[in-house]
Amino acid sequence: MIKRLSSLAARLGFENQEAMLDFCLRIDEFYYTKIDLKRKGIGWKARILNPSKGTLKLVQKKISKLLHEIEMPQYVQGSRKGRGSVSNARLHQGNKEFFVTDLKDFFPSINNRRVYEAFAASGFSPDVSRVLTTFTTFRGKVPQGAPTSSGVANLCFLEIDSRLSSIANAYGITYTRYVDDLVFSSPRAFIDLSQTIISVVAAGGFKVSRKKTHYKRGPMVVTGAIVRNNGLAITPKTQKKLNCGLISEKSKRGLLAYKKQVETA
Repeated sequence: MIKRLSSLAARLGFENQEAMLDFCLRIDEFYYTKIDLKRKGIGWKARILNPSKGTLKLVQKKISKLLHEIEMPQYVQGSRKGRGSVSNARLHQGNKEFFVTDLKDFFPSINNRRVYEAFAASGFSPDVSRVLTTFTTFRGKVPQGAPTSSGVANLCFLEIDSRLSSIANAYGITYTRYVDDLVFSSPRAFIDLSQTIISVVAAGGFKVSRKKTHYKRGPMVVTGAIVRNNGLAITPKTQKKLNCGLISEKSKRGLLAYKKQVETA
């Protein structure tokens, strides 16, 4: 990992160390606020995003490449090359019992202290860790909408991932995480472990969304795909979009490509 500020500056495209540190003082200028509205039942749910722009966005894209160089366990499926929502679902194929949960306010729950400690634990020097933390947090937290947020969150959740994976392995359970979606599955019932799993997450400083926490016998929808014993399938909701005839040709091509990916996984 990078130990010197001068090396980090070169990696991120700055002329020198001084130019990089000067830019750190102006970070807040390169964020803006965006309201993302999503339909929820008969109403709407608003989510506040803080995407980056300009030079900071370019720098964050380079940091994302740096994060991809850090090896991650197979159970980390989000924001990793060659992995994604479909491969995440594929790992649970053939299992009958499922426990899924969602981390509530995942990115805003990660403060700059946790980010700094995660970078330092990954082998970056204290000075480099501080600068990387400055580049990847906004107002003391990991922002929603920045290119680096998912990768940084992966790094910060690794310790909890390890605890959850150890529990899963001890009981013959498959565990994966796709960003803030946690999935556990097994050929055998393990409902008695669900509260233990939630307790581990809570002990790590995170909360689960009770509305998105379910234990059931399959088939099960895992990160957008239906997991069955003999394969994956798209959800009825996705099929309905394909059949309705009201989406653009571009969207239709994208959904058809996704359907093919799911059904040939």
